[in-house]
Amino acid sequence: MEKCEIGEAELVADHDLIKKNTKILRDYWIVELDNELKQIQKQVKHFYKGIVGFFVNPIAGLVYDFFLTPDIREKTINTIDVYLEAASRKITPAQIIEGYFDKFKENDLSYIRCKHYHEKFPELLERIKRSLVTRVISTRQLLCSNGECYEDLIRNTYENEDVARVELKKQLDYLEENLEFAIKHDLLKLNSLIKRQSIQILRSELEFKRKEFEKDIQKTFNTKK
Repeated sequence: MEKCEIGEAELVADHDLIKKNTKILRDYWIVELDNELKQIQKQVKHFYKGIVGFFVNPIAGLVYDFFLTPDIREKTINTIDVYLEAASRKITPAQIIEGYFDKFKENDLSYIRCKHYHEKFPELLERIKRSLVTRVISTRQLLCSNGECYEDLIRNTYENEDVARVELKKQLDYLEENLEFAIKHDLLKLNSLIKRQSIQILRSELEFKRKEFEKDIQKTFNTKK
């Protein structure tokens, strides 16, 4: 991945610690991503009555192009790499945007899936920037933590389960706010034939993220009921 052009900003922690924690976080988030993509695939196929109907239905092809093309996984992993690289440096929120937003937006699905010419797009763009900064700051805390697995990093970063839930849920809240803003103002680049189904899938995807998030938090702090 290309380095950002903001000079040689100081690392936030020891190089070896950052390297170790970067691998822990990257591996964990990619597993999360793959689970989410499997869930989306189930949702898409549900609309078109299984895999046979899925491949012969031309409308389903439009849905597939929006949700499941191979480059979606690649682009999302690229955004993960942006979070990790930006978080490893002692830089301000303004420098995060200056140094990393161009690379981020090339891969961010919220940016890619929306109408850039729409009058409300500049407002959405500011929302996406806020989401990027929030994610980088929380990632930075995890990179500076100690532990041998993702759960260790979470427990050693946050004082308790409630604090972790509040801080980590911010990103999900921003995702939901951005999605509903895009839906409300008709910013999504959706063919009218698949608009209703696609919005339902997007909302279901977010609900799946929330349920998995809560399960993970409870598991991390050993409070799972």
